[in-house]
Amino acid sequence: MAKLRLLHTADFHLGAWPVGLPLIKRNIRLKDFEDQLLKIKNYALEYGCDFLVIAGDIFHTVKPSSLLLDTFARFVYSLTSKGVSVVAIAGTHDKPKTEDTPSYLKALSDAGIPLFHFTEEPTVIYLKGRVSGRVVKFSMIPYTPPSTLDRNTSRSRMIEVVRGVVAKEECSYDYSVAVAHLIVDEAYVKGLPATMLQEVSIPVSLFSGVDYVCLGHIHRHQAPSNNVVYSGSIERIDFDEEDDVKGFVLISEDGGGLEWVFKELPCRPMKSIPSQGFLDLPAEGSVENILESTLRSSRDVRDAIIRLRVRIGEGQHIAFSSIEDIMNRFRVFHWVLDIERVRSSHPKPSRYDRSSTIEDLFKKYVSDLLAGTLDSVFAENVISEGLKLLEAGSSED
Repeated sequence: MAKLRLLHTADFHLGAWPVGLPLIKRNIRLKDFEDQLLKIKNYALEYGCDFLVIAGDIFHTVKPSSLLLDTFARFVYSLTSKGVSVVAIAGTHDKPKTEDTPSYLKALSDAGIPLFHFTEEPTVIYLKGRVSGRVVKFSMIPYTPPSTLDRNTSRSRMIEVVRGVVAKEECSYDYSVAVAHLIVDEAYVKGLPATMLQEVSIPVSLFSGVDYVCLGHIHRHQAPSNNVVYSGSIERIDFDEEDDVKGFVLISEDGGGLEWVFKELPCRPMKSIPSQGFLDLPAEGSVENILESTLRSSRDVRDAIIRLRVRIGEGQHIAFSSIEDIMNRFRVFHWVLDIERVRSSHPKPSRYDRSSTIEDLFKKYVSDLLAGTLDSVFAENVISEGLKLLEAGSSED
């Protein structure tokens, strides 16, 4: 008889775009995710998996576009049509905030797609693998919103939910697998122990009787315990993940138990430049030369998503068009600007008083708001268009 094999993945975040990503580049970025899904699907089929498990956060928003829904539906069909069962739970980004509102994924599940099993509520299901013939008890624990009372109450509530689902026994089975979207105490988030965060966490010992635990929610791959594993996200979602290795987990039956191995997925680089602190840009002189020199000394900027961190003085403007030209020369895929503005120790006296017109106040507001973030021509265009709207509103009155 063939051995039981599963593939564990999580946190697809389909539709997660960097700030300011142009529409023309969104299809390219979506293809990054689609390529990862294709590799995962191929692995599951070649490895002879009975089950592919997704531990939450399939989409980045609760209302994904029809294009993203179609992307995921085609991924599911590519597996289920070959006899691989897809087992999935709702994550933080999949569940609508309104309690009685079903998610888009539930609608997909309600369509009755064979071998697709999705839940928004804690439950237990028993499934038989088509390849191995093994029966697996899946303890399904989707994301549970925290209590509005306090952290301790939320923690107690979550512990009770997990205990109840894990302890539930309805049928005989060969192996037990938990699928959960949550944080365990022993995990690390952005380099910090989970217990130091405001988010609710639970002890990993709650899963001590389970053969393997598929966790989602934390984007960095890690194993808080021998049988408790975060697969991590399949792509880098934000700059906290720029050094993370991405991939998925393959689980196989071995000696009466379940063993796992992490498989890396190469993905598009994300880089902060500089990696620490900010790049000081002078008020006078060639900013372009400084940026070019900095990029030239940085590795892996081609096709990367770059966060350019700069420090400028109060009232200093940045020519976005010049930066864009430089980034294009270095073939950077997309870039965002992180600005630290050095404020003057002597506040400017206000040039306006109660006799100022609404147009004067609007000009000052926009000028102050955009100071140091956009070039002066762009700021002037914003003011011009805003004044037109104010004039049109006044004429209607």
